[in-house]
Amino acid sequence: MSCVVFGSFVVWYLAAFSISCFKALTLVINKGLRLRLYGLTLVVMITLPLQLVCLEFSVLWTPRDEPYAVLSMFIFLAAFVMAAAGEGILVIRPIADSLAADQEIQLGSGRAIQRGSSQAAVVVLPTVTTEEEKAMVVVGTATEETTADRSSHSVQV
Repeated sequence: MSCVVFGSFVVWYLAAFSISCFKALTLVINKGLRLRLYGLTLVVMITLPLQLVCLEFSVLWTPRDEPYAVLSMFIFLAAFVMAAAGEGILVIRPIADSLAADQEIQLGSGRAIQRGSSQAAVVVLPTVTTEEEKAMVVVGTATEETTADRSSHSVQV
């Protein structure tokens, strides 16, 4: 009886979890976050049914039998992988990203932020006269010039 109740819970939970993940995917603004959400969904969609199958097969043996121990180990490993992936994706990675962003902001302090061998900077035009000048200009490296004539408006990095 408990296997049937747990099985119905798993089916309901997976349906609700997948719907909420796909709703969240519509709101994601960057590729990294989208990949993390896909990874979390994949881990939960694989490990939770694996736990259910192992639990349901474990009723066929007594706790003294070898297959029961193997199934118990699979149940534990599935729960461990799901918890570790969830913690890594939902807790550790966002904290690491925010610390890295804070460090970039502190290092930047109005200057270009150095990334590898080139520098990237966002230049905001102080006076807006044409449609082309309304957008922000992204300078690829510190020595490159923009294609438009912005001699009086661009900021040299």
